[in-house]
Amino acid sequence: MNIQKFLSKLKSQKGVTGVDIVVSITVITLTIVVVTAIYTNIDLTSKNVNRTAGATRIATNILEEIEKMYYDEFKEEISEIEEDFNKSGKEYIVEVSSDTNDTKKIIINPKKVSKTVKFFNTKIPKGYLVEMKLQNAYGTDTGKKYDMVRKIDLSVKYNVGETEEKVSLSTAKTLELCEVCNEPEISRETFALYPNVNPNTVIPIKRVGNSYKIINETEDKNDYIGWYSYENKLWAAIIVGSLDYDETTGILKDGFEKNMYVWIPNYGRDNNGKFVFRYKNTDNIIKNELLTKAGESKSIYTMSKQTAKDLEDCEFEVSGYWIKYTDLNDNRKEGYEYIKQLNDSKEYGPFEI
Repeated sequence: MNIQKFLSKLKSQKGVTGVDIVVSITVITLTIVVVTAIYTNIDLTSKNVNRTAGATRIATNILEEIEKMYYDEFKEEISEIEEDFNKSGKEYIVEVSSDTNDTKKIIINPKKVSKTVKFFNTKIPKGYLVEMKLQNAYGTDTGKKYDMVRKIDLSVKYNVGETEEKVSLSTAKTLELCEVCNEPEISRETFALYPNVNPNTVIPIKRVGNSYKIINETEDKNDYIGWYSYENKLWAAIIVGSLDYDETTGILKDGFEKNMYVWIPNYGRDNNGKFVFRYKNTDNIIKNELLTKAGESKSIYTMSKQTAKDLEDCEFEVSGYWIKYTDLNDNRKEGYEYIKQLNDSKEYGPFEI
């Protein structure tokens, strides 16, 4: 409709009618409602995406921090949280509840305080509520309930409009179980003294009576039982290079020792000067611990917070390294003094074929 026709129509109708006004207002009102609904929906969707990302980040950071901790450190952190909650006169940011089924619930609610709230080294902003459920997991052996595994269910809750949303993640924290010393590790790093050795050519061997035999994992995994025992001065051993053995029994023939290597675990001394093995490549020592629960006891080896003192020529970056058997008494070999101290120790040496 052009301007002249429109003016002509207005003239013939003597101006705009009430119906036109009502229709126009209705159309404008409906348009505003639709636009507002679309905007509100987009705004809520945007907030939901942002807050979901924030909740996911919080949950992930908390579990990553827990993963970095040793089991004892994790338990200590939980104990400190409980202690803060139980302190009288303190502005609570935590709610802790327990039941008879070895389950504990921790709720972090930043709304209750004005300061910045951190939980496992993770900032919890206002608008988010963190709920952690901890449960001792005993597996199928429920008769002996040793504190070795905690199941963790973590939820981060937040509101979008009038709706409560949450992000949930789960994991498990386990006690660091190990042997009396670090397990043998076959890698280029652990062959640092022999850079020409190809780790893929290594063949584990074990003592059988007065002889040694090859370990064939594909045929008999039980061969690894009793492979080594440092308490009994029997060190883990391997062959690198040519190998001559009886194909029927797997027993090595004379002269194998020239290609034999033994495992030197990372070790040091405790405050009393006693030989102790380190946990992996850390300064923490491996300790023997007696777990007790309901009259039952279990002896295990695990990581201790106590640290070991360095011995001579000890700069470990790995859990241990391999030394050629024929180099054990070679004082020209790098690390000789360190190796000699283990070999001369009354607790774990000397190593003899």
